[in-house]
Amino acid sequence: MRYIVYTLLAVGLAFGLLQVAELDPDNYVKIYLAGYAIEMNVIGFIVASLLFVSVLYVLLRLLRSIISAPGRFGKWRKRRKIIIADNDLGSGYLSLIKGDWRVAEKRLTAHADSSPIPYVSYLAAAQAAQEQGKLAERDDYLSRAYKAAPKETLAIGLTKARLHQVAGQWNMARATLEDIQSLGKNNPQYTAMLMQVHQHSENWQDAKTLLPNARKQGALSAQALNDIEDQVLAASLDEAIDMDAAWKALPRAQRKKNAVITRYSTFLIEQDRSDEAEKILKAAMKTNWDDRYLELFSRLKTKAAGKTRRTAEGWLIAQPENPYANLAAGRQAMLEGDNELAKKYLHAAISVGQLPDAYRWLGELFENLEERNKALQLFKSGLLAKDAKSLAQTKVALNGPKASS
Repeated sequence: MRYIVYTLLAVGLAFGLLQVAELDPDNYVKIYLAGYAIEMNVIGFIVASLLFVSVLYVLLRLLRSIISAPGRFGKWRKRRKIIIADNDLGSGYLSLIKGDWRVAEKRLTAHADSSPIPYVSYLAAAQAAQEQGKLAERDDYLSRAYKAAPKETLAIGLTKARLHQVAGQWNMARATLEDIQSLGKNNPQYTAMLMQVHQHSENWQDAKTLLPNARKQGALSAQALNDIEDQVLAASLDEAIDMDAAWKALPRAQRKKNAVITRYSTFLIEQDRSDEAEKILKAAMKTNWDDRYLELFSRLKTKAAGKTRRTAEGWLIAQPENPYANLAAGRQAMLEGDNELAKKYLHAAISVGQLPDAYRWLGELFENLEERNKALQLFKSGLLAKDAKSLAQTKVALNGPKASS
């Protein structure tokens, strides 16, 4: 429209310029309009023409503004909604980080549909809902995320599987990972999460199959992969019909792996072959200090408890604040019949490590001494310590193996 007006103005101006030399105040212009005749001099006509064109231009601009007003208002409202949605996403994530789950869920979902990336808001809201124990709402948000971004199936699936793991829904986590297998098989995070599922379910054959791919992708730390390999080897002992034969059949290097030593020593202790287990554990401690060995050492019931206790005390010289070394020394002193020495070491194990076994064995000692109130209190404290330890181990596992590197 503006080009039409500009063209009319240009034509009128050009005509006027061409007639400037011929202008005469006595010249006039006569216009016939609707049966009327209008006369005016040439200069008046030019001025009136310019005014008419200017007014026409203004009116056309005004008309255009009126016609386009609803569309412009709609665009403004859309931009404003996007700004509000972005602000809600930012503040919602901040509340999520601070642990204010209720506020986070409210802000993340208030204007999520107006956001250019609504699935991000819904995924965060799903976490906030789960933290409140609202699993039905969590699943609804995950469903909304899928609908909002079907092309982001991998990211949404990984988030969903992670939430299932945190909630202890391992079967659901496995099912979710299987659903996105074709998309995630080359994704390191997918591989790491699938390995966690295999570890939790103790599906060591699948873990063994997945190991080469995990190493190739760098999905887990080298130490985590080595630990899994050890667990796979230990599982092979469990599956053996004759564990003694399976142990002897292992290559020398594999018989030095922590998980393998731990599993075979546990087997020997369960078979009342503590003297054999003691030899293996003592040899292992010479080359690799491991608290798991000390914990097993505390369970030994050898023919010479005093000698076994002195071995544990030797390790205490190197690490006097180690709770497991104190546990081993205390338990062996208890089996030896030295109650005062057993109390000393078991109290130390509780003081520095809150070990559930230390509470239990000290409780048994007081029960044998007929101090039942103390025994009952220790048993209760031991159960609480056991629950706390179990929770901590679960959190470590769910944070991902990379955290251990």
